[in-house]
Amino acid sequence: MLGCRVGFRKDVRKPGTELAREALLAFFDGRIAKWRMPADVVFVGAIPLGATGKMLKNELREQFGLESGT
Repeated sequence: MLGCRVGFRKDVRKPGTELAREALLAFFDGRIAKWRMPADVVFVGAIPLGATGKMLKNELREQFGLESGT
């Protein structure tokens, strides 16, 4: 998840695997607090990483049209 923003989650699936949005949300149900449940799940091919291996949150925000968390 990006920062403290709850309601949007990005996941990368391993090649050759299948996972439905509904199955992932059902997995979270009962395992995390209701107020932390993501409102939506988006599967992406890869998460952009910088030279140090950190996730480039700004690129993800731009890709999905989200505003900055700060």
